[in-house]
Amino acid sequence: MDDSVLVSLKVHLQSRSLITVIVETIFMVLINVAALGGNLLVCWAVYKNPRLRKIPNIYVVSLAISDILMATMSIPYSCVVLATGRWVFGQTFCQLQGFFTFFLAFVSLQTMTATAVNRYFTVVKPNIYRTSKYFTCRFTIYSEILVCVSASLGAGLAFGWAEFTLHSGKVFCFPLFYSHKGETGYIAFVDVFYILLSFVVLSFCYLQIFRVVRAHKKLMVSSKLRNSARSSHLSVSEIKITKVLFATVLAFTICWTPIVLIDLSEAISAPHPINLPRRIYLAYIYLGYGSSSVNPIIYGIMNSAFRSEFLKFLPCLSNRVHPRISGPQSSVAVYNATGISA
Repeated sequence: MDDSVLVSLKVHLQSRSLITVIVETIFMVLINVAALGGNLLVCWAVYKNPRLRKIPNIYVVSLAISDILMATMSIPYSCVVLATGRWVFGQTFCQLQGFFTFFLAFVSLQTMTATAVNRYFTVVKPNIYRTSKYFTCRFTIYSEILVCVSASLGAGLAFGWAEFTLHSGKVFCFPLFYSHKGETGYIAFVDVFYILLSFVVLSFCYLQIFRVVRAHKKLMVSSKLRNSARSSHLSVSEIKITKVLFATVLAFTICWTPIVLIDLSEAISAPHPINLPRRIYLAYIYLGYGSSSVNPIIYGIMNSAFRSEFLKFLPCLSNRVHPRISGPQSSVAVYNATGISA
């Protein structure tokens, strides 16, 4: 990005009214609290409930840890930038925040891709899934290690072409490239290898999954073939898990598509940079950071086991949803309400 654009954005950031500073900062703090608290609840729920300790939830916990790190190593710095109008942490921390923001975004996307592959074999190729050594707990952990290595390489490559510096529109440390060719090359590499390839795999896997699920539903509603349906490999539980995981991908896509388009348009327009309004960049960072807070909401809405654990942790909400019932029928009532025995 051109220095003149950064200077212009810096002037706009530091000339905001007091009410604008307060509103923008509070909104970012709320995103930070939601991302940190919600994802800690996800990890706590999996730890407390043995029913949630399944291979797909290894990826769920990995996503939660990635979002927790985003809420501790990236978002707080942006909160301070919005509050003060400047970067006050020094150049070293700017490099770290920029690296971790890119790294954690790549980890999230590639973890979702690995999850989609796992779901594909679970639903579409169940025989391979049951017999293959590649769908065990140990291999799933290895795959997450590989995801982290890949993401660190992608984020680390930026150091060869750029130096992270505060982007006063996006309010986090963004790579300032040494040359326009370097910027175009890096953005093209990221878009193809980390984004386009991931979305091709995601689209293929979930399209095949929904084809199988639709065929399964037709089989279930057909009175003549009900006996065959009972023997189907596809359980209600697997369908529900797949729907929840697809919802997380959909939410991530909604949040990150505008971000990708803005970054891509900036790279294509070089060496004649576009000067977008600061509000566009503010929406950019709210969407990016906000994607770290939506997964716990999805789990709470669509997964009864997660919802039950969340309510146990938040007794005030639990009492409203499941009022206390005195007498010998209370334990039965709780079981019927939550689907989980005491």
